Amino acid sequence: MKKNSLHPEHLFDLRRSGLTDETIRAAGLCSVPPGEIGKKLGGGDAGVESLLAFPYPGCEGYERFRVWYQEGKSGPKYKQRYGTGNRLYLPPTVDLAGDSHLLVVEGEKKALALVQAGYQVVGLGGVWNWCERAKGYRRPKEPRPIPDLDRVNWRRTVTILFDSDGHENRNVRLAAFRLARELSRRGAKVNVQFIPMVEAK
Repeated sequence: MKKNSLHPEHLFDLRRSGLTDETIRAAGLCSVPPGEIGKKLGGGDAGVESLLAFPYPGCEGYERFRVWYQEGKSGPKYKQRYGTGNRLYLPPTVDLAGDSHLLVVEGEKKALALVQAGYQVVGLGGVWNWCERAKGYRRPKEPRPIPDLDRVNWRRTVTILFDSDGHENRNVRLAAFRLARELSRRGAKVNVQFIPMVEAK
């Protein structure tokens, strides 16, 4: 498999998420060659059939992966190399030092789709990926914000826009409001929203 090439299933998944071929190329998304899957994950690759890599701009080779499993196998939908910490997904077009309205969203694909639509966006690999475990940051058992937060000027209006499961999932709501508290400490004017739930027809 050539560098920056995409498995047809991976390309279908990206297009289904609304990403154009231009956006996909600009973001450097690519399928991991089968022989490199174990190396990329640093182990834990049993049952993994293929990986779609999302390189994190400015993060020195850091990547997260959308995972497809062999038939009859299952596991996390997304993985990163074993032993690596959390990072912010900062698309190249985001103005880190500016003061324009900023969205914080779950997932690299969602971040890219919103950038494609003209928004300023910061992405999180998961709702808690803005922090890491610590013995106590400001309060007992409070997680510590990741250093990447220091790369962004938060003195602006920020909307935390998490997925629709936040309407019912207490853990997602807690993550959103803890993040809002942290960004407020950094000077942001924060509001929290969850994508509306759509009833199946």
